[in-house]
Amino acid sequence: MNKYSLMKIVETAGQEGFRGRKRLQKVVFFAQRDGLPVDADFGLHRYGPYSHDLSQACSELTSLGLIEETTSKSATGIVEYGYELTSSGKDAIKFSEEQTPDLTSTIFSPQKDNISDLINENLWKLELGSTILFYYNKIEDWDIALSNACEFKNVKPDEPASIAALELAKKHAQN
Repeated sequence: MNKYSLMKIVETAGQEGFRGRKRLQKVVFFAQRDGLPVDADFGLHRYGPYSHDLSQACSELTSLGLIEETTSKSATGIVEYGYELTSSGKDAIKFSEEQTPDLTSTIFSPQKDNISDLINENLWKLELGSTILFYYNKIEDWDIALSNACEFKNVKPDEPASIAALELAKKHAQN
């Protein structure tokens, strides 16, 4: 797992930090599909593509003090997790970029706007869109991928949310 890429994704969330483990999983899945060197293996999970590698990398970066994992309760009482880059994490990124000056410009900068958009995307659209793309990566047929993902998620493929998620998946399949 490329921890530099993960820290740069968390950094992109800004001062508010990155909200939600599920969102992080989906953003990293799409970013890797778009060419960001993340090196995470994803399998299909109840909420769509999930990577144990990513979860482990978050734990490692947290224990090293490079990112901070925060918790808060939603209005409905559900515990929500978040990630923020610590000052040590910012220093580690700065050091990496000083040692390899083209690291940001060649690896991360081309993806930054895309990642920002994903961070701010509707969570359900991310979840369903990433699941569609996961199936598409296996069979390379959009109709079957949409059908399989919608059956897996128990939604209808002709619903507006399903169609929007399909468009998101297609956008990231072309990159």
